[in-house]
Amino acid sequence: MHTSTRQATFPSSVEADKRRLAFDIHAMISSLQVLENVQFFSPYHVSSFTNSFTLRIMYSTVELQRRHPHRSTTAFSRGLSFNHDGATDEENASQEESNHLLSEKIERGRRAYLVALQWWADEYKSAIICGLSIIILSIVLWYFDGKLVPRLSTGLDLDMVVIGLVTVCRVAMGNIVEACISQYAWIWIAKSHQLRTKTVARLEDFKLFDEASRGFLGSVALIWRMKGLHLSCIGAAIIILTHGFETFSQQMVDYIERPVIFENDTERSAPVNYRSDHWDNVEQRDWSTNLTLQLSTKAAIYTGVIANEIPVLEPPCSTGNCTWPVFPSIAVCGECTRKPVTAQCGPDGCFYSISPHTSVNVLHGDGNEAFSMHPIAEHPSTRDQSSTAYLSKFEVVAASEHKSTTNSTGFECALWVCMKAYETSMSDGHLSQSIIAKWNETQLETETNAHLEEYAISTRAVKTIRSFMDNLTDGWYQDDSGRVSFSSDWAEAIHDALPAMSDWMSRLTLSLSNEFRKQGQLHEVHDAKYEGSATKMANFVKVRWFWMMYPPLCLVISIYYLFATILAGVRDDVAIWKGDSMPMLFSCIHPDILRLGSGMMDTHKGLDELGRHGIALAKDESGNWVFEPTVGPEDHRGRLRRVFGWRD
Repeated sequence: MHTSTRQATFPSSVEADKRRLAFDIHAMISSLQVLENVQFFSPYHVSSFTNSFTLRIMYSTVELQRRHPHRSTTAFSRGLSFNHDGATDEENASQEESNHLLSEKIERGRRAYLVALQWWADEYKSAIICGLSIIILSIVLWYFDGKLVPRLSTGLDLDMVVIGLVTVCRVAMGNIVEACISQYAWIWIAKSHQLRTKTVARLEDFKLFDEASRGFLGSVALIWRMKGLHLSCIGAAIIILTHGFETFSQQMVDYIERPVIFENDTERSAPVNYRSDHWDNVEQRDWSTNLTLQLSTKAAIYTGVIANEIPVLEPPCSTGNCTWPVFPSIAVCGECTRKPVTAQCGPDGCFYSISPHTSVNVLHGDGNEAFSMHPIAEHPSTRDQSSTAYLSKFEVVAASEHKSTTNSTGFECALWVCMKAYETSMSDGHLSQSIIAKWNETQLETETNAHLEEYAISTRAVKTIRSFMDNLTDGWYQDDSGRVSFSSDWAEAIHDALPAMSDWMSRLTLSLSNEFRKQGQLHEVHDAKYEGSATKMANFVKVRWFWMMYPPLCLVISIYYLFATILAGVRDDVAIWKGDSMPMLFSCIHPDILRLGSGMMDTHKGLDELGRHGIALAKDESGNWVFEPTVGPEDHRGRLRRVFGWRD
């Protein structure tokens, strides 16, 4: 009988699992030997190490049996003596082991990022709250921009709403940044971070990060410690900026005064301004045909001739701020034009004239002066054909001699009825009035009628005023070597106005126009066509949108800082403890650090000296976090030697 022998070969994965199991046993023995030499570990820690490695061996054995259920552990020992191609198995095992380790690393990294995202849920909520408060603030300011300052309710105004929303934004943003700064304290002292960035963390940095997460001065100190080159300086800068939120919120909203329409149901706030469509303010006092002017008209003429200033008619305005539409009214216009003066001199004096009816005689002598005025009679044939209703026409001539030098001047002045268009407004009780148009042609009526459809003045009123003005403008003034005499006060007033006759005529026409507007008549008494509108000054909201960039910009930087902190923690494999103090209670401290603390905690500035010692936080093989000493206070490597490099 012929017998053949077959070589037994096992998959390369079995060989890899066997080698991994042998490595775990060897690592457990080495770790136990190390634990026996370390005095600061408690029996609890030693038992924890033993239990963890026992579980690991059991897990490896079970995993090996799970992968190859048809193989027993004795089969492995027998298989070691079988003949097979060892080089091929080693290569396959190495390739499969590397793929397995790579997949485990990717899966572990994915789980680490997911866990990190879950640990920061509170900060995500704070970011959402901060963003919502900024959006609500923007909507509120956009809604009230350009509108009256609102009165939301008793004791609540827009400023309080703005400050409240800004405060919510600041608190939510502070929660994000404070958590990130606290987490960066753990990242900063982590051994993996120090090895990667080649920096040295010190015990005092714990206090520095804690103070930075709580206030302004701590943030300034952190920026100074890190020279502004570490990522945590961003959080410190945000803490500093958020302290000015309430101050900058006052710059977001400004209040400006604008006029608003004032409505009064009981009375008219800005009734129709003084105006008239028809004027006939004369009266007949006896049965004769003689007519006379009303006293108000005479007073207006006297005031216009003598007064140095004539006030503008001030219409009623309940608020002191009113505007009226442009309105027409019967008024009086006037003008004085120069006329050439003819002089004839003799041995005793000189004779000056501008017409046969208007002349003066000035005797030779220093300071002598003469003045004369005379009305111009209108020819009856042209009186009714003229398109201008003249109220007065008169001539003025004046001459004087001073140090053998003579001066003479002549004027022809006229007053007539016209129609003017007024533009009137009042601001803070100060009236502003301007004339934007004039019409000199006025309809003359032959009979008194107060219900005309045109702007007009009665014929009898024109005649009565002209008769009154003719008597007023017929006079003289004489000054012979200081002896002054004049025919009337009106003559003296007109003589004194000679240097500025145009201003005098403006005052006279204004006074008569005021009289015509006040004492005239209207076609429609209750017509509200020319009624004005009263306004009052009110505060309007003016939003300064430039300052609204401040909170969103800080929020964007805070969110960036949040995700940068998350990535930094995952990269350096640092637990997410943030500002929690519990990890300090469950972390192990190296005996060298404990010996330093016992000797320096009770001395003056002992803690400051202790804080200068270098420290690193690392996880040992058993999974416990241990504070290890790195450098002494005399080592200056903790001062960030890389001046121009950004630290994260």
